[in-house]
Amino acid sequence: MARDAGLPPTFNDRRLATAIAAGVVLAALAAPAGAAPSRQNLKDLTSAARHWLAASLSGASGRPPHIDIQPPDPRLQLPRCGHPHFSRLNPSARSGRIALRATCGHPAWQLYLIARVQRRIRVVIARHPLAAGQHLTRADVTRDRRNQSSLPPNAVTSLQAAVGHVLMHSLAAGSPVTGTALALPTVVRRGDRLTIVAQGDGLSLSAAGVALENGRPGQRILVRNPSSGRILHATVTGPHRVKVTF
Repeated sequence: MARDAGLPPTFNDRRLATAIAAGVVLAALAAPAGAAPSRQNLKDLTSAARHWLAASLSGASGRPPHIDIQPPDPRLQLPRCGHPHFSRLNPSARSGRIALRATCGHPAWQLYLIARVQRRIRVVIARHPLAAGQHLTRADVTRDRRNQSSLPPNAVTSLQAAVGHVLMHSLAAGSPVTGTALALPTVVRRGDRLTIVAQGDGLSLSAAGVALENGRPGQRILVRNPSSGRILHATVTGPHRVKVTF
């Protein structure tokens, strides 16, 4: 029968503490009477677990995350295992707290370990305090490597995705730039003369128009065709240019 020195597959922090304490007793009872057998080096086991987890989490770039593994209780006395096997209890987790199971087939035992994984990625941050409504330039932003688990959702990773956009709210120096904080600049303003491109059924027609609202690329605004007097909903496609689909 396998000797279990750890926690059950479904666990929380309280159960984890209880299970590890129980594991100390179970491991001590696992030792046979008589001459002391060769003991498992717990530091070597932890190091092997760290290398295994780093390899399993490495992305296409080959850059492993930063991993800390909580050392097993030094009172654990496990028989030495020539080829320990490792697996993850929460295989979908890529960062944060990850539980590992180390098992040995002969002699039969298993041990549970807790890893803290910090995956650092490059994101765009503010070089200095930035005000709402500011048009971002290359001098306003830079890239820095940050812990992924501490980043806000939609953190921008490319400078090209930030430069030239308008900041929707202020940012402190060093703060990550998010996609929800960015908007394209206004390229059509109320009263501008513009070109209305009407498309549909394989046809494309152009007519002069006047903007009745400000607009950014991709935004729908009201425009007026002076010739017909009609007011239309049109999508801004660029400076002084909108599109109507029929």
